[in-house]
Amino acid sequence: MSLGDKVRQIRKQRGLSQEELGEKVGLQRSQISKIESNDRRTTYERQIKLAEALNCNVADFYDEKFQLDEEGKRWAIFNEKMKDRGYTPEELEEWLKLTEKIMKKNEDE
Repeated sequence: MSLGDKVRQIRKQRGLSQEELGEKVGLQRSQISKIESNDRRTTYERQIKLAEALNCNVADFYDEKFQLDEEGKRWAIFNEKMKDRGYTPEELEEWLKLTEKIMKKNEDE
């Protein structure tokens, strides 16, 4: 089952329309439709927002066979720990941007 299929499945389980989910994550209904039909790739940051809006974990979007690489596992653990501490998706996104900026700077040196 693809990421889009899982998003659709969980959204329907939660009783949300594409428009309602879009409002929660700041996307238009057509963008949600494209994600669900796998016509649009989505970033990890957007997956975090979708998971938050659907009250689930990013890992729930993937089949059990799916294995995250080590970096993906670290981000997933970080996301869950920060969410448990009350950080919002927006704050998590800021953390990610800052971390990426630091990593880029270190690569340039």
